[in-house]
Amino acid sequence: MTERTSKKKTGFKKCRSATFSIDGFSFTIVANEGGESHHRPLVRFAPVTPCTGITDSKGILMDPRSTEEILADELPVPDEPDAMEKTAIRRLVDPEDELSDIQSDSVPSEVRDWLASTFTRQRGLMLRRSEDKPRFRSIVHAVQAGIFVERMYRRTSNMAGLSYPSNVVTVLKQVDMWSFDVFALNEASGDHALKFVFYELLTRYDLINRFKVPVSALISFVDSLEVGYSKYKNPYHNLMHAADVTQTIHYLLLKTGMVHWLTELEIFAIIFAAAIHDFEHTGTTNNFHIQTRSDTAMLYNDRAVLENHHVSAAYRLLQDDDEMNILSNLSKDDWR
Repeated sequence: MTERTSKKKTGFKKCRSATFSIDGFSFTIVANEGGESHHRPLVRFAPVTPCTGITDSKGILMDPRSTEEILADELPVPDEPDAMEKTAIRRLVDPEDELSDIQSDSVPSEVRDWLASTFTRQRGLMLRRSEDKPRFRSIVHAVQAGIFVERMYRRTSNMAGLSYPSNVVTVLKQVDMWSFDVFALNEASGDHALKFVFYELLTRYDLINRFKVPVSALISFVDSLEVGYSKYKNPYHNLMHAADVTQTIHYLLLKTGMVHWLTELEIFAIIFAAAIHDFEHTGTTNNFHIQTRSDTAMLYNDRAVLENHHVSAAYRLLQDDDEMNILSNLSKDDWR
């Protein structure tokens, strides 16, 4: 009796399992709580709808390979030089591509409908994606890239709102470069580097049209920004610094490819933030304001004194004068 009990304890492995359905597929998770793992085929996934394939009695799709073979095939060897790269690529391509991941304002509706009808999976008809079938996300990114390039080099009707001197046009040809010369732009524009960089980037990204920015309000707003940046005759935190940071942000968005992963609203917010980030900078530090008990320090209770002032003062321009409110046509959700 003792021997039989001992054999029973040795051969029996207590398991727990859970079954759930997602997107028309039934998934089963089995966990061993003790002892050696069973050398049973690894459960992959099972469609709820009838299908062909190797299944067990419960209708679970089975992979004929052992667990070790599957792991060896799918995971890179840790010591390989490109192991980290392979893992990173796998993280990017493994998640299922879904149409909902693509922002509706990133791709025209006609293109979106075509992509949906051509590359999305018909639920229950296929167990696995064909290896040579283009992935939905990669196709969308290609379309987004084409749209972005078109916008970047297209001059819209809004360009009539701001006259570009020939010298300014020449300098702005380098705006996509890390070596962009903001000093040359400021000289060519007559101390209006921020105005032309800000306007140029909003135009290139087609944000003026997208968010229905009144051109007259935009020009008035950026003129007031330049006045504020010159208020304290700051030798560094001035309008050239604001123009430089704004152009640098554009360069980083473009060269890192982040521009294809952000919505137009997010790009607008980034460029806007760069343009106003040191508005009315006094040329002194936060600690100076705190120690001298300046009105600004008192207003913000010694907390991020200058940073709070930059944002507050810039938004005050928008709120106090409708003729400067470049965000007047934003929806309530976009404003938030």
